[in-house]
Amino acid sequence: MSTFLSQNYVLTLAFSCTGDRLERLLGLLDKLKDSPVEVIVVMQRWSPVHQQLAESFRQVRFVWSETVGLSRSRNIAIDASNTPYIWLLDDDVDIVPEELSALIKMIESSKTTPSVYRVRVGCTECHESFYKRYDEKSKVSKLSVLRMNSIELIICREFVVQNGIRFNSRIGLGTDFPGSEEIHFLLDVVEARGKFELVHKPFVYHSCTEGGRLKVESDSIMEIRGATASRLGAWGPFLVSYWGLRYLLRDKRISVVFSLIKGYLKGYRAYI
Repeated sequence: MSTFLSQNYVLTLAFSCTGDRLERLLGLLDKLKDSPVEVIVVMQRWSPVHQQLAESFRQVRFVWSETVGLSRSRNIAIDASNTPYIWLLDDDVDIVPEELSALIKMIESSKTTPSVYRVRVGCTECHESFYKRYDEKSKVSKLSVLRMNSIELIICREFVVQNGIRFNSRIGLGTDFPGSEEIHFLLDVVEARGKFELVHKPFVYHSCTEGGRLKVESDSIMEIRGATASRLGAWGPFLVSYWGLRYLLRDKRISVVFSLIKGYLKGYRAYI
């Protein structure tokens, strides 16, 4: 693991963490202590107790942020990183050191410079299973980024910095519209003609059972999803209709439909 300098490493592991989840993350960091990467942990909602816990991890750069929100955390990590690529991770993932080494070698040996590597997410309970259903397509479009998650994304720092691409701090976990922040980040990458490389192998693992994947979508999440549809041209009305019917049947709440329509009509720029 790195010191505060990147030491010519190619990859930064950038974790977004809150104080109540730090101990769990420290277990992973200890496991990765010999990996040739820079590690940044952006802490939010922390206390002096958490700073004391982090003192023994001097190889890790902790950023003690007074801000709240996942999008702000991601932006702080991008600004703080010193390597060509940065992997945006949550505090509840698992990574196998040997697989991380293989990923680093893949990036170092690449003859191209993708704007984004998209890896797959496996299940911590069974590494042979995937966190969600993946297809084998190799092309990325505005529609296909709708199914991507932030922990799948290894981003070329230079590309996003040069193109002024940021996570929208008004949306995402910890805001009034807790969702879709990574989708809009990726839509900006697509619009900037970024190149994607899809890696059809899991390199990060997440629980597929904790709390279950099925959840009731709040009206605010549906509203920002409607705003997302407004960026997708002719597909927009279809997606609003499809999502509206899907969640109406599942959650039995007409408000999800109204929220989708509200976000779509306002347009995404109203949430920037």
